[in-house]
Amino acid sequence: MPDKIDWKLVESRNGIKIIKSEVPYFRNSILQNMPLDSKEFIQKFKNNGVCDIYGNLTERGRIVAISCLGLEEQCKILGIKINYESINVNNGTEISALEFYKEHGYTGNISVFQIITDIIYSICFDKLYPLHIKKYGDKRSADSYSGCLYGFMEYFEKLKFDLIYLIKSSNDKIVEKNFKKILEIDNLYYKDLRKYRNISQDIVIRTYKCIGNEDISKIGMLILSNNPYIYSTGWPDLMLIKDNRIRFVEVKRKDKLKKSQIITIGDLKKITNLNLSVLEII
Repeated sequence: MPDKIDWKLVESRNGIKIIKSEVPYFRNSILQNMPLDSKEFIQKFKNNGVCDIYGNLTERGRIVAISCLGLEEQCKILGIKINYESINVNNGTEISALEFYKEHGYTGNISVFQIITDIIYSICFDKLYPLHIKKYGDKRSADSYSGCLYGFMEYFEKLKFDLIYLIKSSNDKIVEKNFKKILEIDNLYYKDLRKYRNISQDIVIRTYKCIGNEDISKIGMLILSNNPYIYSTGWPDLMLIKDNRIRFVEVKRKDKLKKSQIITIGDLKKITNLNLSVLEII
């Protein structure tokens, strides 16, 4: 299981600043598996955890280095396939890509991370929801804070092993039963949000069955062992299902993978058997 990552929630605001002249050093370091060979850069970057005193990249430094590469090189390092398609982008990049795949017999969704966390929340619901009842004192108040897995982050560290056990021993009947309960307690905001994102009980159950409990367990362990916000922005754009097989596709158009995507897709590649790929629209 990957180590915990803090990095100010993947450096969304105060990230590592790499200037143009420094990019080749990081590129060479990651592609040739060599330490940074500039004393000036080592002095600069060892203080924020990018490298050690010898210029060897840390895990943070590895992410920074991969972020300096082009998309093809990023995919090669991460071990994921990149496909190229000519698509008319009429309704935004992700929606247009989803429509393209639907024309080829897929069903799918662009709200991938919420569907995944809804599955995990459904599995853990009977353990988590009573804690909100106890904390807030009445059902109405508890329900208002119970729309998603994020609402229970305060319990993750204390209950981590109990929740992981629940995930490992789950099945589709448990997911179906508990997601129905979640839909029943949803306030108007979450009802509208799930409707807008086309997240139904059918898509949640079907996703669970297609992924399988072994990989759901690994994803659950990954999320519960870290801050879920770390992975919320890094999931692939599309979830696609065809013939009960599922795949996840990151869509790019004259762009490359961001640090959060390198972390999330890289970790998913390490610990699961998910079909992960990148689509570059040309």
